[in-house]
Amino acid sequence: MKETLVVNIYGGETVKRTTLINKLHTILNEQGYNCKVSTAFYRDLIGKSDIVLVHRPILLTSAYNIDDKDTYDLCLEVYNQCKNLDFILSRDILYDCKGNIKVAEELEIDNIVEKILDDNKINHYKICNYEESNMINLIKYNLGE
Repeated sequence: MKETLVVNIYGGETVKRTTLINKLHTILNEQGYNCKVSTAFYRDLIGKSDIVLVHRPILLTSAYNIDDKDTYDLCLEVYNQCKNLDFILSRDILYDCKGNIKVAEELEIDNIVEKILDDNKINHYKICNYEESNMINLIKYNLGE
């Protein structure tokens, strides 16, 4: 079975994650990779694709359930079963969060995700949405090219 690279893309609402994933998907497929997009659980794509771009990474579930140790541990166990590459999309605009509760909540989730990755010594890249060429290069490098 071929080894699939799972590309986890983290970022709350307003970071244009979907737009970026669609761009990456198009570019990688045009370059001859068997690249799939998964909006949730991706197990059925492992071994059948070169790359899976994950819109809602499994560790994001941990971030939303940070106080539930069983969920946290299960998410880490599933995560560790795959070859992963992790990106956190940074926000290129600073928001005044006092007036926007939803954005404030998403910023908090972004911080929790980064803490989960750091606490578990998971290598990750903080990247801006418009840096898809850097992401493509890192994906190819992690594929061994």
